[in-house]
Amino acid sequence: MLQIPTSYLTTQKRDQTMLTEQNGLTQFTDLEINKFYRNRKFGRLNPFLRKMYFLVKRLQGSYSYEDQIKIACMCEPPMFFLNYGLMISHAYGITLSVDEIGCDVNIGQNVTLGTNGKYMELGEHTTNHKPHIGNLVRFYSHAIVSGEIKIGDCVLVAAGAMVTKDVPSKSIVYGKNEVKPLSKHHINYLRAVLYHCEREYVKVPGLMYKNQKLFINDEYLKKREILLQNINSDDFEKNINDLF
Repeated sequence: MLQIPTSYLTTQKRDQTMLTEQNGLTQFTDLEINKFYRNRKFGRLNPFLRKMYFLVKRLQGSYSYEDQIKIACMCEPPMFFLNYGLMISHAYGITLSVDEIGCDVNIGQNVTLGTNGKYMELGEHTTNHKPHIGNLVRFYSHAIVSGEIKIGDCVLVAAGAMVTKDVPSKSIVYGKNEVKPLSKHHINYLRAVLYHCEREYVKVPGLMYKNQKLFINDEYLKKREILLQNINSDDFEKNINDLF
């Protein structure tokens, strides 16, 4: 039986300085980031000591996860989100340039998410021309998602897929924009993503990136709690179908 660890957000009272936004989103400010570090080992010194530790390891020829992200990937979201809001188990060859990316997202190696420039004017910035990614989504290696499109919740993007059109929730997309509903065994893949996000990768549950800012998705957190309660039972599949 999976023992669900007590997460940071469930043990900390929300700071009143967090800015409430529409659609169940609460902005995750720099004050909240500082509070997060205060509750970790070594408190406020945690980021500085991490940098010193990584520097020593680098001089010894060992590169950290953050080093891999900076050297081998091109990711626009802040490092705090990449460290504590995403599941990137193999940080190699990833291009992550999106207008929005949700919670509990797993990105494999050599995945490309970005604009295709189709509707851009000369000299225009890529903002508002990039993909929007939902919650509990898994991108397998070498998948490409390009353009002003939306990937729904609970979606699997198969290895080598080329995606240039919207993908509805509870789907798997493969080949070139080929989409079909999730089968029972696909649900188990999502179960594994949530399991590993909660157990190891996602230290700030509900954290998402939107329009170059960080938010907590309160609506998704409620659904996430239900999914975690039933992660070992057959009700997990029913929860996916009912909640999304």
